[in-house]
Amino acid sequence: MGDGPGAANLEPQPAPVAHTSQMLGDDYLYWRISEGGAHDPFNSAMPAWQTAFEETARWDVINYVRALGSGQAMPGGMGMGSANSEAAQRADMLAQAVTQNVITQDEADLFDTVHALMDGMIAAGPPASGSMGQNQQNMLDELLAAGTITQTQVDTFNDVHDRLLTAGLMQ
Repeated sequence: MGDGPGAANLEPQPAPVAHTSQMLGDDYLYWRISEGGAHDPFNSAMPAWQTAFEETARWDVINYVRALGSGQAMPGGMGMGSANSEAAQRADMLAQAVTQNVITQDEADLFDTVHALMDGMIAAGPPASGSMGQNQQNMLDELLAAGTITQTQVDTFNDVHDRLLTAGLMQ
């Protein structure tokens, strides 16, 4: 979840990847765990685990992160499922964005509603391999095609997403 005791001294702070990793392919996760993040474009403190962990151990990490993100496992010592934690973090982020006038309350509500729909899609089964942005757009396209959301809602979701990133409120 990126909030363990070791995270306090890392720069940049680790992201809560248990949920967002559900939008990434196993091949990407395996590569990222193996190679770490000390190079462009990541430039993070994440070490490379290729020499420290056998191949099966790296796959175990991926399976655990997937279980966290889908709510099938709970982070050690947290006392709540990761889906609840991610929803609470998203609610805090949106409240902060509204307070800072980055977005309106209506935009926050729409973003949260659409994100919850995508969370349900992820819980039903991880998307195919691809980048997080590509998988997010695929889910939005699927929701649009099903008539669950409108094109205006897709456009607003994407605009809010971009403003949250630009404001540094979301990684």
